[in-house]
Amino acid sequence: MKTLITLFFLSFLIPCSGFQSPDDFNRNLSRIIGDFKEAIMDEDACEELKDDAEDIADEIEEILKESEDFSPEEILEFKQLKTDAENIEDFIAVVAGVGNAFPKTIDFKQINGKVHIGIYTLGKYDFCVDVQVAEIGSYKAYLVTNNSANNVRLKIIWKTANGARTGSSEVGMIGNSIRHILDNRDDSLENLIIQSITCTEF
Repeated sequence: MKTLITLFFLSFLIPCSGFQSPDDFNRNLSRIIGDFKEAIMDEDACEELKDDAEDIADEIEEILKESEDFSPEEILEFKQLKTDAENIEDFIAVVAGVGNAFPKTIDFKQINGKVHIGIYTLGKYDFCVDVQVAEIGSYKAYLVTNNSANNVRLKIIWKTANGARTGSSEVGMIGNSIRHILDNRDDSLENLIIQSITCTEF
């Protein structure tokens, strides 16, 4: 009987092994960021890491459904972690070119404060959207930022610096957002020149 009573009280003292604390989620998000930067040339691996970030956001959402179990401070911490996980998911989608994501420019910049990759604007262009390059090692992703509040359809014409390849694409994007347009995973797309971008509101 004494053993049963002891086990009963221990069941309240030992936390559930499946529960993850905010620190656990922070570590997992940091691991995703590190793995993403290492795996950037592997499109499939980036897709999996994007999905991992989405899974964390979903898991935190489930935890928040039991918000009566947490203090107001803990709830705020979980909510911020959920936002971070969603922003990391979108960041990976945009930089790696996996999935369709149109994060707000302010959220994209904020999460890069955690990811720390080099992003610079190609100032020589005078287009209806800003052209930026995100660099991780030898990887380059060409991004466009729509600083207007209008949804636009873009027609992009590009070529390689040596003139060996040319191409065009048409994509849409929402207002005040950023998106991926091209990257250099294909070695033949090194040193791209964006020849023109036209914007049509819709």
